[in-house]
Amino acid sequence: MNPFYFGNPEKPLFGVYHPPKIQQNLNGNKGVLLCYPQAREYEMTHWAMRRLADMLSKAGVHVLRFDYSGTGDSAGNYSSGSLTQWKADIRIAMNELKDTAWVKKVSLVGLRLGATLAALVAEETEVENLVLWDPVVNGKDYMKELRNIQKDLSLSPYYLPKFASNGLNGNGPGQLLGYPSSHELDSSIEEIDLIKTFQFKAKKSFLVISGETIGYCRLRDHLAQKDIPFECRLAPDTGNWDVAVESLGIVFAENILKAITETVTGIKS
Repeated sequence: MNPFYFGNPEKPLFGVYHPPKIQQNLNGNKGVLLCYPQAREYEMTHWAMRRLADMLSKAGVHVLRFDYSGTGDSAGNYSSGSLTQWKADIRIAMNELKDTAWVKKVSLVGLRLGATLAALVAEETEVENLVLWDPVVNGKDYMKELRNIQKDLSLSPYYLPKFASNGLNGNGPGQLLGYPSSHELDSSIEEIDLIKTFQFKAKKSFLVISGETIGYCRLRDHLAQKDIPFECRLAPDTGNWDVAVESLGIVFAENILKAITETVTGIKS
């Protein structure tokens, strides 16, 4: 495991490279970029994403996980983040993985908003495979879920001050679930609608879901109608993303992690 900074020296991105732990195997020329979710879900799933990186590297895959601009240990402020910048960060990270691991093509594996960002990048940039883990299908529904969680937490007897809400009614900057909120970022997320996806520039796409929600079923049917090479895999696991919790729980999602590892490597555990 090799932590390092890359990209623009003035606003570097933080990444962790996981080299293959076994050499000279069928997966030795495979590179996978992990795309994190955001805010509250980043904290909930950080362990799971690190675990996934380790599982893939043990299977002989080159893996890079990284923080977008203004998030985690990367430079910048979250309040100035944007979907445009985060998509650009994914492309920069893809090139970094190619240079670091000497792989020609990179697969994208994303979770929640990270999966959605990966899908948007794959509409414009060629990737080997695209794996979407419980993606945000509709931005308006997603933001509504977050605001409902905010309200539930504020009424909880275990209310945490970090979840204080200010400016969430369009009256200026505030916080959403402990993270800075801006009208520009919120509006751009609300414009997301993967049902309007036309084509992914990927060899194959995989929709890996923890449960059959209306949104995921609509996305699955849409991809099928567009004749996009894809496969939907159901791996029942943690997926109650719209449920408020008094303290941020850790998502383990072992079933999902195994399913994604098998999807990427073609090797059943």
